[in-house]
Amino acid sequence: MVTVSVTRCVCNCVTFQELIDLAQRLDPQRELSEDDLIEALAARTRCATGCGTCRPYIRVALRTGKASLPVMSTSQIRGVESSAERK
Repeated sequence: MVTVSVTRCVCNCVTFQELIDLAQRLDPQRELSEDDLIEALAARTRCATGCGTCRPYIRVALRTGKASLPVMSTSQIRGVESSAERK
């Protein structure tokens, strides 16, 4: 069985590891909201500014520190996005 991992914003070729590292430099004390941090990352790297498919993966990568993520189902993506709305 082949395991597929999601590791980057495909539209702009920015890896989640690059985003995790940049997020740690931009917001070392974790004072920004998750949305504000993603917007700051997007402004610097253009991640999440193309098709937007990577946005929930970026959220999970920032929350967990994992740069290689399994493909998420539609319901998992909705769960990630709805949990972001509650924050």
